[in-house]
Amino acid sequence: MLKLFSIYLLFMSTLYAQSYTFTELRYSDALDKSISLDGEISFFKNSLNIKYLKYNKSLNYKDSVLTYIEDSKVIDLDTLQVQQITQYFEILMLLHEGNDTYINKIFTVVKRDVNTQLIPKTSLSEYIKKIELYKEQGEIKKIVLFLKNDDSISIGINEKIY
Repeated sequence: MLKLFSIYLLFMSTLYAQSYTFTELRYSDALDKSISLDGEISFFKNSLNIKYLKYNKSLNYKDSVLTYIEDSKVIDLDTLQVQQITQYFEILMLLHEGNDTYINKIFTVVKRDVNTQLIPKTSLSEYIKKIELYKEQGEIKKIVLFLKNDDSISIGINEKIY
């Protein structure tokens, strides 16, 4: 019976899952350098998982808890890192869900021909200047976060896995 229940839970979690390959480009203004990372991002009901396969790193955000794993070991992050990554993940989950009512509550939305700009109205403005969304056929293809320290994070969605 326990085995059957476990199979059922696994099946139900895949029903809610949507996974994509992506390319992330991080720019550091202080170093005037960029780094490119490839990975997989999976959205589940109330959680998010990012894997950087080439680097054997993953981040899992579930039930407001962030876990960072590198080389199969859990790595402790400092409080500020956890807060910032958690906020970024919550934004990614919100954008993936497409809850326009809530998006309009926390962002000023400026729609343009090429993209949509989201300007934070809340405490997010302490970290983020703005977010740019690029869509094709109603689906997000690229998200660019412009941070207060003049760094940026660009996430380009390559393809849907499932």
